[in-house]
Amino acid sequence: MKKSLLYIMHVDWDWIKQRPHFIAEGLADYFDITLLYPKLLIKKGPVYNYRIKNIKYKKLYIIPNIFCNILNLKKLNSSIINIQIKSIFKTKDFDIIWFTSPLFFGSTFNLIKNGIIVYDCMDNWQGFAKNKTEYYEMGQQEKLLIDRSDIIFVSSKSLYASILKKTKNKKIILLKNAISSSFLYYNYLNNNKMILKEEYHKNRIFKLAYIGTIDKWMDFESLVRLLNEIENLVIYLIGPVCCETPVHRRLVIYGPIDHGNIPNIAAQFDGFIIPFIINDLTRAVDPIKIYEYISFRKPIIAVNYDEIVEYNKFIWTYSSYDELKDIIINLIKNHISIKYSMNEAFEYLKEHTWEKRISYIIDNLV
Repeated sequence: MKKSLLYIMHVDWDWIKQRPHFIAEGLADYFDITLLYPKLLIKKGPVYNYRIKNIKYKKLYIIPNIFCNILNLKKLNSSIINIQIKSIFKTKDFDIIWFTSPLFFGSTFNLIKNGIIVYDCMDNWQGFAKNKTEYYEMGQQEKLLIDRSDIIFVSSKSLYASILKKTKNKKIILLKNAISSSFLYYNYLNNNKMILKEEYHKNRIFKLAYIGTIDKWMDFESLVRLLNEIENLVIYLIGPVCCETPVHRRLVIYGPIDHGNIPNIAAQFDGFIIPFIINDLTRAVDPIKIYEYISFRKPIIAVNYDEIVEYNKFIWTYSSYDELKDIIINLIKNHISIKYSMNEAFEYLKEHTWEKRISYIIDNLV
């Protein structure tokens, strides 16, 4: 009989597919999973992600922040959340309670009697704070979860060092991001689609794409400056938009797409970019999209920071705007190109699949 696991997500199941989704699906082969995910009232998720049969999906309805702030509904929202979570804990005593962030831990604090508590730390939680008060509150929120956790997984070396400073005698395990085997094999077998388009060679139009959440950590200033200074460059931003974006006739806001459609969309682009502003939030990120970028076998450009060094044999990195501009111009002029072969990508990525990550999780949970 499988052990029961309550998997509490901090993002909608119908958000663009990320680490929490892949891990939940992988764990479902080993545990009887009840998955609780937030669902904003009167708002749909940006995509639709398939529900697998051996997970019990439960929506946690919440009031959107904009209404909480305008109508002063924060206390009501907290009460609604607490009632829903309490009803879940009444159904059974879970063997394992898994948190993908500290967001809902406060609502469970007095409900957890037994069971192993797992914290999968994938972001610098306080990096999302909008002000000093939030920064302090989010720090206290995470400290409570860390202190109660039996096992802490972290997605980057930076987060490992950070958590290590906040606790003693805890089991902390580095578990980096990955790529799904099906995604990898599809791209490997369809590599003929992942070649530079004739349009690029003929007209010198270079299509550069970013795939992921579009938010305040994006270096929009540099992107717009590139477009102003390089006439044959078009930049596509693919993903849900969570902040104001600049307007430029060659900056295309593509919107979110289902994860299964990414390879077909990726085939039309000439290169990919990770254009982060470096701050406390991004400095701790192991970018999940870089694994998928590598599988496309196209030129990859990324801002240089400690967590990205591991991928240097696959990517072109920059530390300043001038370096970024030089890389793109040299790609357009064919002075530089892809840094690796498809076989090199495959050999690397097959050791970094979500399936292998799940096996490692199971080894540490048993």
